[in-house]
Amino acid sequence: MSAPRSPSLRRSDAISVTEVRNALRCPRLFTLGRSTGKTVLFPVASSALGATFHRLIERFSRSLDTPPTGVSSLPEGTSAEALRRALICWILDDHLVPELERNELYARAPGEVDDLAEALRQFAAFLADRAATMAGRPAAALLRLVARSELVLESVIDLATIPGSREGAGVIRITGRADALFQDDHLAPEIVEYKLTSSENALLDLAQVALYRRLLRDVQGVEATPVVLRFEPELTVTRADAADADRLVERRILPLIRDMVRWLDEPGQTPATDRLDICNACPMRGPCREAHPGRISARDAATPSPLAPTPDGLIIAAPRRVEPLLDAKATPSPPLPQGGSARPDAPIVDGDRQGDTESQELEAMILEEFKRRGVSARIQKRIISARLIRIEMSVPPRSSLKHLDQHAEDVCHHLASRLGDPKLQPVYESEEGQRVFIAPRRQPRAVELGVLLRRGEEWLGKRPGRFVVGEGLEGAPVLGDLSDGATPHLLVAGQAGSGKSVFLRALVLGMTAYHPPSLLTMVLVDPKLVTFTDIEERIGAHLASPVLNDVEEVLPKLDELVDEMQRRYELFKQKKVQDLHQYNEVVPAEERLARTIMVVDEFADLLFVKSSRAPFLQAIQRLGAKARAAGIHLILATQHPTVKMIPGEIKANLGGKIALRVSSAVNSRVVLDTSGAEKLLGAGDLIADLGRGPVRAQAPLA
Repeated sequence: MSAPRSPSLRRSDAISVTEVRNALRCPRLFTLGRSTGKTVLFPVASSALGATFHRLIERFSRSLDTPPTGVSSLPEGTSAEALRRALICWILDDHLVPELERNELYARAPGEVDDLAEALRQFAAFLADRAATMAGRPAAALLRLVARSELVLESVIDLATIPGSREGAGVIRITGRADALFQDDHLAPEIVEYKLTSSENALLDLAQVALYRRLLRDVQGVEATPVVLRFEPELTVTRADAADADRLVERRILPLIRDMVRWLDEPGQTPATDRLDICNACPMRGPCREAHPGRISARDAATPSPLAPTPDGLIIAAPRRVEPLLDAKATPSPPLPQGGSARPDAPIVDGDRQGDTESQELEAMILEEFKRRGVSARIQKRIISARLIRIEMSVPPRSSLKHLDQHAEDVCHHLASRLGDPKLQPVYESEEGQRVFIAPRRQPRAVELGVLLRRGEEWLGKRPGRFVVGEGLEGAPVLGDLSDGATPHLLVAGQAGSGKSVFLRALVLGMTAYHPPSLLTMVLVDPKLVTFTDIEERIGAHLASPVLNDVEEVLPKLDELVDEMQRRYELFKQKKVQDLHQYNEVVPAEERLARTIMVVDEFADLLFVKSSRAPFLQAIQRLGAKARAAGIHLILATQHPTVKMIPGEIKANLGGKIALRVSSAVNSRVVLDTSGAEKLLGAGDLIADLGRGPVRAQAPLA
């Protein structure tokens, strides 16, 4: 049944900010929501405990005028660290624990509850760092800082003032509820939204808070900075420039509102979204098919994409490119006024108490060694990864970082002696003005492939060819994408003992985890006869052929891939599409082509033999230059990253580079164009450059 084409679709003279957000994603979500009388909640990138987080923060905000003794008794001048501890106890003990005790269902999702608790800790730390810089006792400063919570906003927009409006268009009310209004002694007022979703919807979030800024100015005359606090669960603060936010509202949002009013009267004219990747997960997919029978390939595909709730804390090394709505900058923590203090420690991975203990011991020794030398040093921040402890240092005001630099080498040597193992000796580095100690852990924490896959599930499942590299230094998955133009093929290098074979197995298993053989096939080459033996049966359905072990078998397979590449381009030409993704959208499910990935564990064997070197290089050049759009990709691995073994014609076409431990700085530069891989710890410690700069990570165990 088609949606009615009459003014009856207009159920009120108001449009909500949530509806505007939906219409930015897909205009039909708005009119279908009105026609069905339902509030449309789009599930993609939603957080299962987001509603709980908002409810707890609202309760906490309402209780700021009656703080517990642990907060109300704090005197003026209390340090940010002391206030942080008091706030964390207040939020967790007085608000989270009672919530968990009231509902036994939380016990069934311990991982999500841990993330919720960490997000609350991050929120408490954020407030403490801000309030500690304000005048007066902390309790009073907090009450001033969170000026309003769950701020109801409503304004009337004169449609006649929007270019392109019809004559006599009238007015429309815009209603919304912002999460908070912050006011402190140093920064301009801030209109704030809390988000527990990943950055996939960051542009929509910024558009939403930009509209709140406009409504607040219309209603109260307050010029507020749009701010998004994103908890993944680690906090990222995004502040939008006020002028950019206003341009976004004037040029994009107000014209959209004008069109939304028109669509209320003519719902059949509502256009489809240009975000075809969201159709399979849309809650209005069925009503959309009835109201708008014209085919949308992603929406009407026979087999929906495997989508799941958005993971927390992703680092996407090669993200999907999107057109920015406005120019905003995301920072790991809010900029503080002069004299403010930054949060000293990053969140600990769940269950990694050993790492926390090691870090605290190392911090105490570092501070003690500097004190013995008459140097005042401070711990600015610590990051505990699976293999490393990273400690960022600072000095008190009016002190010089030169004092740290002068004594750092001596401190490192003494720390190695105290730790009893030269392999545990920290290194001291200067990184973009920061002074950092980096030390191996005595007891590394295992990184499991299954955990990283679950955290990256939604993004990985959207398109074949996406993969897990490992766990980044701050505990988030590092992900890559072969369908990205910057990384269509990979070069992997690492000496014996570096963990290269383990990494390749995890890479292959991760890529086959969320896609059927009809959409993803693998060609594995294993001259050593040991790399893929234990996973061959597990991924047998995805293999285009048995694992290849002989050099003589590889060249014919490369020729087959070149021929298949040419065949696919002929098909693309017939369908007037540019790449595999577009082709699979316009053909029936049974005609879709699989993305094909060839993994060669030791391609140096093909270069040692004179008769195979030239044809191998020729095939690599052809596939490297043209095969990405055809959905054919190469992953070439070697133990010998030398100029002779990785000639320029190979390296130029392998955009993604992953270096495990290598024997020298020269080898590191061959792979990454910079040194550093020679200092890695081995056993899966790696540096990945997937077109966005080097990222250090720990490869997972499969």
